[in-house]
Amino acid sequence: VIQPLTSDHKKNWGLERWAQMIRTLKTLEPQCQVIVLGAPQEQQQLQSLILQLKATHVDVSLAILSLEGAYSL
Repeated sequence: VIQPLTSDHKKNWGLERWAQMIRTLKTLEPQCQVIVLGAPQEQQQLQSLILQLKATHVDVSLAILSLEGAYSL
């Protein structure tokens, strides 16, 4: 489970960096399941990350959850 965005924008690493890291992870561990976690207000940004990864044949899932849902996951 990866949470690429924070509520403090200066702490964000950048979605392109996360995309590269996820591609590398899936190359090294092809059987791993990657779930990108985000809050409802981050859905649009994260959906673009998911589409970018899927365009390069990297299978990832998106989980838009509340804080309680994220804790459960």
